[in-house]
Amino acid sequence: AFSHQIGKGEAYDFLAPVYSLNIINQSFSRQSEVWYHHYRLSHQSLPDNYMPGIEFVLIELPNFIPANHTELKITALWLRFLKEIKDGTIMISQELMDVPEIAEAIEVLKVTSYTKAELDKYDKYWDILRTQQTFINDALKKGKIEGERDGEIRGEIRGEIRGEIRGKIEGEIEGEEKTNKKTAQKLILRGFSNEDIADITGLDNDQINRLREEMN
Repeated sequence: AFSHQIGKGEAYDFLAPVYSLNIINQSFSRQSEVWYHHYRLSHQSLPDNYMPGIEFVLIELPNFIPANHTELKITALWLRFLKEIKDGTIMISQELMDVPEIAEAIEVLKVTSYTKAELDKYDKYWDILRTQQTFINDALKKGKIEGERDGEIRGEIRGEIRGEIRGKIEGEIEGEEKTNKKTAQKLILRGFSNEDIADITGLDNDQINRLREEMN
């Protein structure tokens, strides 16, 4: 996740930090009063000299005691998210979506459930953005974009690029999904099993079962 963010010859300032989040339902540190553990890579002899970029967060559930009702409710919603939201989940409780951080986590999860073809398109989208960012940075260094308009221009350029590329990608993905569903419907009528349909179309078992229900 860290090293694959940039390609050969690209600037290191494109790298975003990566966090390993681990939720543990058992004792980890044997310190009953500590439930949140945040680790980072540091120099063995110089602990204040650490390597930025990769950090580890461990949450020890048995040690967590909510301080108030609000904290208890948010914790319960996060636990529901971990239990209920899986790849391909469509019906999502509005109570979960009302918490901005959980809604964002659900959007991130959608990316992890993309098919290989969808992930390839998603990667191409970010590759193009990184290339455009390189051009923008070069222009800034050469003094072509200066002063107070710098932020506005960069925002406008990024917005236009993201909107155009994302629109094309989402259109392609939507078109591909429709084609796969039509193919799956034909295979259902011919008596193919869910496993065979999944191999041919890339749809998951839940999607195929929904199609079967709609066709009945």
